[in-house]
Amino acid sequence: MDLVIVGEYSTLAEAQLAKNLLEDEGIKAQIADDASADLLHLNDPSTEVKLMVAADDANRAREVLSAAEESHAEHVAEMEEEAPED
Repeated sequence: MDLVIVGEYSTLAEAQLAKNLLEDEGIKAQIADDASADLLHLNDPSTEVKLMVAADDANRAREVLSAAEESHAEHVAEMEEEAPED
């Protein structure tokens, strides 16, 4: 099975959230070098944690992740609009 990268994250926690989201949608996902991802990030903060899926699921996975990012951005914008000014 060929795996492709569908996301890169600055922390293992972010990658794990994205992985959980994909798995909730029925898409098997894995974090590249899961066991060492956090250790690598501690040694080199520029290291990205990679989220991978089967090549056949890549387009759908990217759509799911993109929709989640858009939804999050909209929610943040709404919260900022509702926040009282100082």
